[in-house]
Amino acid sequence: MKLWRTFADCFMCMPVAAVVADRILCMHGGLSPDLTQVSQIFEIRRPCDIPDEGLLCDLLWADPEPGIAGWGYNARGVSYIFGHDVVTEFLDVSICLYYLGVFWCIWVYLGVFDVCICIDFDRVVMRSSLQ
Repeated sequence: MKLWRTFADCFMCMPVAAVVADRILCMHGGLSPDLTQVSQIFEIRRPCDIPDEGLLCDLLWADPEPGIAGWGYNARGVSYIFGHDVVTEFLDVSICLYYLGVFWCIWVYLGVFDVCICIDFDRVVMRSSLQ
């Protein structure tokens, strides 16, 4: 239990996201309907507990979902699922040219889900054989 608490305490202090070379937005989870500009991410004070809903929750737990448009209910019971149109719309108003969610990398690497990331000119788009 002490080891788990140590990891949990460490996790509460870690950055939520990073912008690499002023172009690539990287995060563990996904986008949020509450996220309108990248600067909101850097206004989140850490350390903090993760709420059950809202911007911070979504940045950590939202999932990309091929074959849907917009936002949807996440079957895991936390945050949302979102389609590639959400990523495109966010990038259109963002300072970033690319979006990279860690879950996508894991899915590609493990082959658990048929999603890949490809760089298409100045975009990262979600592709799937399901689309």
